[in-house]
Amino acid sequence: AMLQISFLESSLSGTIPSEIAKNIRLLALTLSYSKLTGTIPDTLLNLSDMLRLDITFNDLSGLLPPTFPTRWPKMEQFSFGSNRLSGTLPDTIGTLPLQSLGAENNSLTGTI
Repeated sequence: AMLQISFLESSLSGTIPSEIAKNIRLLALTLSYSKLTGTIPDTLLNLSDMLRLDITFNDLSGLLPPTFPTRWPKMEQFSFGSNRLSGTLPDTIGTLPLQSLGAENNSLTGTI
């Protein structure tokens, strides 16, 4: 299985394919600066070894998955800024070994 997939500044459009989650050993996924729409697929939450996820500068919408801290317990870098995501950052985010969190320019509510 793959360890990293990167489509930085690509012309990808449409939704994030749920088939990406078939790469159970996927450690890093970069889909930033593309034209992706839709929501963050629930199937991505099955990638429990995920260390880095960068989906910045797309047109993703919907709720930030509230269970992501418990489903991605090894996450070190999570960047999802400049989308149209909503919801709150879960209290359990403090349990992650995060080195970087990019959440700017979304429609999030609540406190950190």
